[in-house]
Amino acid sequence: PNEMDKIKYKSKMKKYFELANVKTARYILVDNFDQCKKFIDEVHYPVFVKPDNGVGASHSYKISNDDELINFLNNKDDNIYIMEEYIDGYIISFDGIADDNSNVVLSFNETFPTPIAEVKNRNEDVYYYASTKMDEDFYQLGCRVVKSFNIKKRCFHIEFFVLNEDKDGLGNKGDIVGLEVNMRCPGGDTPELLSLAMNGSFYDAYADVIKDNHLNFALNNEQYIAISANRKHIFNYANSVEDIYKKYQNNIVSRGYYSKEISDCMGDEYFIAKFINKEEAIEFANFVLNKN
Repeated sequence: PNEMDKIKYKSKMKKYFELANVKTARYILVDNFDQCKKFIDEVHYPVFVKPDNGVGASHSYKISNDDELINFLNNKDDNIYIMEEYIDGYIISFDGIADDNSNVVLSFNETFPTPIAEVKNRNEDVYYYASTKMDEDFYQLGCRVVKSFNIKKRCFHIEFFVLNEDKDGLGNKGDIVGLEVNMRCPGGDTPELLSLAMNGSFYDAYADVIKDNHLNFALNNEQYIAISANRKHIFNYANSVEDIYKKYQNNIVSRGYYSKEISDCMGDEYFIAKFINKEEAIEFANFVLNKN
């Protein structure tokens, strides 16, 4: 219990990112209008607010002016909220399993071109993809964060922003900024996506680490870019399900539907497929999500 705060509260996570030499967005815990305005005078609008102890993108808001700030303060619930400088970037994550010495036994890089908060709040489509291959610098950064948080014998899903543009006081375009940690495997059907990327079983890997503290199998030489392209029922799409299967029958692995509880963030219907390279995977996502 005495180790829970650093993985529950987004404000307390920042210390451990910084110990791993990873920058994070400047923040305050929301109190009143004057306090918020003083912070905003430093970082400028827009800002982003969300529960300090929250999951996913629920109760998350981009605030762009004083009127929106007043409206938020007047209508927010009793949660403690964290306000951060707004970051223009896309999300990547470092996912995997650590042994009981906080060594990374298995790792993945996931990319989310549209942040989940925007998927929910702006009603955007979503696609994301995973691979076991990643830049060495990012791998080493991820391993430092795992060590910093003292992650032992469990799955992890650690999120970062990649800056789309220079940000005064934070970093330059392309820099990586720590977002938050989740001491679990990623949600939805993503464990199946990770299994597909590794061309093996993510579940077997977890079982091996829990039982023996290491993998009892070698990764296959042939691995994939595994991608999930997710549709929302409110949109009219240019290509039918039949069109998608006709074009990508050799790539599609599964199709299914998300439960209502997470469909706002993840979409209603998903198509999971595997490809040899990222360009083909993104072409598939664009075909699935192309609208009339």
